[in-house]
Order: sequence, then C-alpha cells, then structure tokens
Amino acid sequence: MIATASLSAPELRAYIDSKKPLRRLCLRGGVYQNMQLSGLRFDGVDATGASFTGSDMRNVVWQDCVLDNANFDDTQLEHGRFDRCSALKISLARATAPWLTVSMSVFRSANFERADLTRADCQSSDFSGAMLASATMRIVSLRDCQFHGNRLDGACWDTVQTMRCDFTGASFCRAHLTHCAFLQAVAVNTNFSEVIAPFVSFAKADVSNSYFVNAALQGAKFDDALLNDVDLTGSDLSMARFVRARAKDILCVRTMLAKADFSRANFAKADFSDALVNDAIFHAFLHENTVWDRCNRGAARPDDQMLLEAWNWQPKKMSKTML
Repeated sequence: MIATASLSAPELRAYIDSKKPLRRLCLRGGVYQNMQLSGLRFDGVDATGASFTGSDMRNVVWQDCVLDNANFDDTQLEHGRFDRCSALKISLARATAPWLTVSMSVFRSANFERADLTRADCQSSDFSGAMLASATMRIVSLRDCQFHGNRLDGACWDTVQTMRCDFTGASFCRAHLTHCAFLQAVAVNTNFSEVIAPFVSFAKADVSNSYFVNAALQGAKFDDALLNDVDLTGSDLSMARFVRARAKDILCVRTMLAKADFSRANFAKADFSDALVNDAIFHAFLHENTVWDRCNRGAARPDDQMLLEAWNWQPKKMSKTML
C-alpha cells in the first residue's frame, strides 16, 4: 500500500540517502523544488499535485506512478523515462528533456510549453489535448500514440516520424513539418491548412474530412491513403504521390499538380477545376463523375501502354493437350 502521509522535502532527501527503494511512497501535494534527484527510480509513487520545479531529474525513471497535476516546470529530464504512468494535466513547461522516453502513459492535457523534446521516443501513450505547439520536436519518434483534438497551430516539427498515431480533430494550421511522416495515421477531420510540409508522408493514412487548403506540400506522399471529403484547394502538390490512393468527393480546385503521380489511384466525384497538371501521371487512374473544368488535362502525361499491358498480364492456362 502507498503511504498515506506525504513526505516533506527533507524526509524525501533522508529516504533517498538511506538507499531504500523509492516504492509506493506518497508525495501528494509535496514541494520538492530544486532537488537533486538524478538517476533515481520511482516505482508506484503517488505524486499527484506535487511540485518538482527546477529539480535535476536526469535519468530518472517513473514507473506505475500517478503524476496528475504535478509540476515539472524548468526541470532537467534528459534521458528521463515514464512507464505506465498517469500524468493528467502535468506541467513540463520549459523542461529540458532530450532523449525522453514515454511508454504506455497518459499525458492528456499536459503542458509542454517550450519544452525541449529533442530525440524523444514515445509509444502507446495518450497526449490528447496536450500543449505541444511551442515544444521543440526534433528527431522524435511517436508510435501508436493519441493526439485527439490537439492544437498544434504554428508548430515547428523537424524529422518527427509517427507510426499508427491518431490525430483525429487536431489542428496543424500554418505548422512547419520538415522531414515528417504520418505513416498509417488516423488524421480524420484534421486541419493542415497553410502548412509548410515538403515531402511529408501520409502513406497508408486515413485523412478523410481533413483540410489541406493553401498548403505547401511539394513531393508529399499519399500512397495507399484514404482521402474521402478532403479539401486540397489552392495547395502546391507538385511532385506529390497519390499512388493507389482512394478518394471520394475530394477537392483539388486550383491545385498545383505538376509531375504529381496518380498511378492506379481511384477517385470518385473529384473536382480538378482550374488545377494545373503539367506532366502529371494519371496512369491507370480510375475516376468517375470527375470535374475537369478549366484544368489543363491535356498537359498530363499519356498512359504508358506497355506498362498497362505488363500490369494486366496473366499467365496462360495450359491446355490438356499441352500437359
């Protein structure tokens, strides 16, 4: 059982100095500011509402802990680790946390304002509603995480690789997404309008009902993606890839699609009005009820007939006389 009385800062210091395992302690509402805690392991600790502001917590492991409403502002969290923790509304504003590891933890509505999360590695965790827009996100790995409804407008992400993450209802308006990937993501009803994200990847992602209005998406990859009711109006998608993508009621009005690749994509009720498709590839492109008003469709590349024949080739069945 967790101790019912919270330890004071001197009591916690004495407990640490005794070399006893920091297990099942009660730190609820305690004030532990500017403490030297580096290299420690907290196991099953209840630190709800506790304050560790300015503390040195490098290489600290928090496992199966409750950290709801705790204050980690201005802490040093380099190589820190959170495993199976509840950290609802925790504040890590201005925390220095490169190489942070988060696994199977809940950080809903957490405050990461101006936190340094360089090279963070997060998996199977919930960051829905967390304030991450001003955090430093560079060379970050996110796997199987949730970001429902996050306001990430104006965020600057550099080399953030996400895999199977859920961004439903999030907003990335005017964000800079450099060398980023949203592989197999669920980004339904998400706003990417006016993002600057050259060569971003949404391969195998579901971005249905999302907005990419006036976005800079040169070289973006939407291979095998689902784009139902997506609005790409006014965006630059030069050299973008939509290979085997599926879409219904997609708007590509006034889009720049020079050298874009729609090979084997399947679009229904698409609107390419006023789009520029110079040298675009529509090889084996399936479409129905598509609008091409004022689109320079004739400037696109013709189908590669030899490649079509190769794709459609089937080995001949041997007759009984040949057996």
